[in-house]
Amino acid sequence: MGGQPLADATVMFILQGQPPKDYLGSAAKTDAQGNFEIMTGTQKGAPAGKYIVVVSKMTGVDGKPLVNDAKEIDPKMMAGSGGTKESVPAGFSDGAQSSQTVTITDGTPVPDVTITIP
Repeated sequence: MGGQPLADATVMFILQGQPPKDYLGSAAKTDAQGNFEIMTGTQKGAPAGKYIVVVSKMTGVDGKPLVNDAKEIDPKMMAGSGGTKESVPAGFSDGAQSSQTVTITDGTPVPDVTITIP
């Protein structure tokens, strides 16, 4: 994002169409270099289909990273109370607005996906 790797972001593949039985979703967390490997449950990869790609990274309203500390308020509760903000533009972080897509063909590995966020 902005020419730098986006660490600790959530990458979600949102399946378009009918999901397979027991499908719960495909997602990943980026590492310090912004790399990720999509997982579906405990399995690497994702079922065949067309996906919208969504990237999200929540921060405190001050822009600082959220700290998941058991002594502090839960991040989901913080979001509900306006204590967090999305640091990734809506064109990438909102599934209804994202134009990033990937198609996975049955029997093939998840292709390399490069997401460039201005």
